[in-house]
Amino acid sequence: MSYRKASGAEHWLCCRVLLAALASASALAAQETRATLLGIVKDPTGAVVPGAQVVITNTDTNTTARTTTGGSGYFESPLLMPGNYSLAAEASGFKKYVRTGIVLAVGARVNLEIVLEVGQAADTVTVSAEVPLIETTTASVGQTFDNKSVMELPVLGNSVMLMAGLAEGMQRTSGYNYLGLHSTIGASSYSTAGGVGGNEWAIDGTPNTGHSRRSAYLPYTDAVAEFRVEATSFDASVGHTTGAYISMQSKSGTNRYHGALTESHWQQRWNATPSNDNAAYWGRIRAAEAAGDFALAEQLKREPKQPSGRSNNYAASIGGPVKIPKLYNGQNRLFFYFIFNGFKDAKTEEPGNKLFSVPTAEERRGDFSRRLAVNAPKYQLYDPLTTRRNPATG
Repeated sequence: MSYRKASGAEHWLCCRVLLAALASASALAAQETRATLLGIVKDPTGAVVPGAQVVITNTDTNTTARTTTGGSGYFESPLLMPGNYSLAAEASGFKKYVRTGIVLAVGARVNLEIVLEVGQAADTVTVSAEVPLIETTTASVGQTFDNKSVMELPVLGNSVMLMAGLAEGMQRTSGYNYLGLHSTIGASSYSTAGGVGGNEWAIDGTPNTGHSRRSAYLPYTDAVAEFRVEATSFDASVGHTTGAYISMQSKSGTNRYHGALTESHWQQRWNATPSNDNAAYWGRIRAAEAAGDFALAEQLKREPKQPSGRSNNYAASIGGPVKIPKLYNGQNRLFFYFIFNGFKDAKTEEPGNKLFSVPTAEERRGDFSRRLAVNAPKYQLYDPLTTRRNPATG
């Protein structure tokens, strides 16, 4: 058997292949949240029109994407940011076709059938205010929450994450519970029907899955333009989990300056008293009455059933074109979006939420023998300074 030393060129080729593989793996890990507009251009007889010029315009930023139909009359324009669009199609011997009111949601693939009318190119046929477009090119079954729903639907803690539990095919183990800023754990968690598998998250096409299959980054409601929840029949581009797939699109600037000021106030005493707290409250009163101390019972009745507590969750956002007077005008070219989120929490732990225990008198003296009767393997204690490994058992 003979060997030869690899040349420098071969080493460089191996490095390039490795880098390409890593880049491909990174791309595959990301999930696409941008939209695609596709379709076929035909004439009045149903024959396809090759060579037609198609211009797709984002009406919020005035940016355009141009393409040309192929021999089958087919066109496709991918990587479009979710938003409002118009489409114009032109071909020699036909009137110009303009379609307005096209709304592309997160990750949508919208299929259009365009019919050009015979006539002069100077004439224009405008189509608007049609029924909502139905996505027919993917197998995904899900629900999209648009910006209007995100901004207007009330949600605990202004956490857009919790709105995913309202989608079709999703379920919760119990009612929402205030556990912290944007929390999605405990009673605030949700899953697909049957609770099989964890959820997968993405924001702006970037994986956003964190610990225990929960979201890593928790955006404030005002920072999210829209999001989509897919509970069943995933497209081939997703499917790293048997649970739900939640993809979000963050807000961005447009040609119009826009902003918002929001504030969410949570008051503990405005909530219904938990059953455990209620039982403890009346239990003390009944005990005082049973002991004949009616003065104490009346005093206990005047006390609140649960301690006070509040939180304030507020934000300010603004976006629009970048403009520097007399130096630069970013209209139709460069945009910005900024959001600030503040949070102040001043509340005590709800007594009914946790069960607390303290060491017994024996345990404070170092005697934990009673625990052995509960679960000996779990509570058996060993002195690390004197314990040695048993050679026979390893």
